[in-house]
Amino acid sequence: MIQQFCLQRKRLIGIMLYTFLSVIFFPENAFSQGGSNYSIFGIGDIIYGGGAAYQSMGGSQIAIPSSNNINMLNPALWSLVSTTRLQAGYRFNQNVVSSSTDELWQNNGGLNGFSSLFNFDTSRQMSAVILFQPVSTVNYFMASPIEVQKDETLIEGKNLYKGSGGLSALTIGFSSKIFDFLYLGGAFSGVFGQIKNNTNIDFSSDYTTNYTVRHTEVMEAYSYKLGVYLNPIENLGIGAFYEYISDANLDIKNEYSYPISLGTQSNPLIKKKEINSSKKTSMPQYVGFGLSYIFNKKLMIASDYLLGKFSDLYSNYSNDVKFRDMQRFSFGINRLGNPNPYASLVDRFSYKIGAYYEQLYYTIKDIDMNEIALTAGLQLPLSRYAQVDLAFVFGTRGQATDGLVRENFLRFIIDISVGDTWFKRLRRSY
Repeated sequence: MIQQFCLQRKRLIGIMLYTFLSVIFFPENAFSQGGSNYSIFGIGDIIYGGGAAYQSMGGSQIAIPSSNNINMLNPALWSLVSTTRLQAGYRFNQNVVSSSTDELWQNNGGLNGFSSLFNFDTSRQMSAVILFQPVSTVNYFMASPIEVQKDETLIEGKNLYKGSGGLSALTIGFSSKIFDFLYLGGAFSGVFGQIKNNTNIDFSSDYTTNYTVRHTEVMEAYSYKLGVYLNPIENLGIGAFYEYISDANLDIKNEYSYPISLGTQSNPLIKKKEINSSKKTSMPQYVGFGLSYIFNKKLMIASDYLLGKFSDLYSNYSNDVKFRDMQRFSFGINRLGNPNPYASLVDRFSYKIGAYYEQLYYTIKDIDMNEIALTAGLQLPLSRYAQVDLAFVFGTRGQATDGLVRENFLRFIIDISVGDTWFKRLRRSY
């Protein structure tokens, strides 16, 4: 039994170290994926605590205590996790983009982050974490026609826009119970990533030259986060957090590429041109509040309010795009599973539904962009300390008027979480 336990622990440590070292030494493989055509603006689509356990409740999580889920927004809740845990997941996105005349189906997916929590004092409820999580995603592909009348010649073609990348955060943090009703936590993160925006101009007319513009932004910043969780009366939870993200350093590279057929290979008429520059940009700051209540140990309701200050962001904008503060309202209901490991499997399932409304952080042509979605999910126990969480998000954003597009989307998220008791204080006998 002891040998089996030690072998399981070594395997968990091996998985954690492999993922951690992959993030450090191969960051290009760690950029988060997903998003939509609207991710062309700013730093892309923002992911607010992307775990399936919370996304299935409309994203509500700031005041939801859990003994087996790692919270991404409120660090104070880490100390309520009763075991040392490893958690990883996958996110799939299906977007249906429609304009006034056309409809396009797009899909993409990628890893949903990696989390590890060490509960090293079960009696005092003290925990430390190492997290690698996506912050934003950029993934779009679109086209627009070109028609230019010059004298008697009609020049035709199309612009192709393609973007990828995003931002991620590597986080270390600590949480502890202060009193029976008060929990505090804090975290420090390195925020990094790159956003690639490619524009291909493809002419179909004679006497024209195709060319490509590649715009790359490499971004680095840091952040710290403070969280609090209160349990003033039984079954009532109150949570809050604040996150500060420093100004980001931007290394910008613009590459202009033309076909070599202009001139000769040794002496092209137009050579490839590259312009490098750097600047700083303000990053969003966040504050959030949440409430939760449990009825008869069977049903939990929860609600969050999240505010993000984006109005000073200075990245991937245009004259038609203005940044504003983001606001998000979420609500969720959870039919809690029976924690008794000897209960029937169906009774141990947790069933979740929710919804959210988000005021997105940009306006386009003075039109406010908003997002609304319904969510649902399950938590499936694999063993006493292992589980699978599933989340489905059905939503819409934008509008198919004024030259804009409407996006209807489905997101499917799956997380696998395993845990064990690594650090347990032994009773001494005298």
